[in-house]
Amino acid sequence: MVKDGYGFGAKVENVKLADYTAYLCGKHLYFIEAGINENDMVALLDRYQQEPSFSPENIVVFGYSFNFSQTEMLRKNLFVLRDSHKNLKANFDIRY
Repeated sequence: MVKDGYGFGAKVENVKLADYTAYLCGKHLYFIEAGINENDMVALLDRYQQEPSFSPENIVVFGYSFNFSQTEMLRKNLFVLRDSHKNLKANFDIRY
């Protein structure tokens, strides 16, 4: 979060998906812990499409916590947002 300009004391909101908790800070949604699954991905897409105020533009994934298929699941499913009513292009960043 410091790298993204929020500083050490940034206000972070927990974003509960189906079984996974992501972290929202400004326009960045962070996936840090391992354990995301398909139900969580569905919950994330539903949240983007159903909550007008939920529109993080940057998805940041801690690469060591996720395997290749999980990161690809996130990357591919986020393309759905481009065709949604929000027409949002979410940037996807894997960090190590």
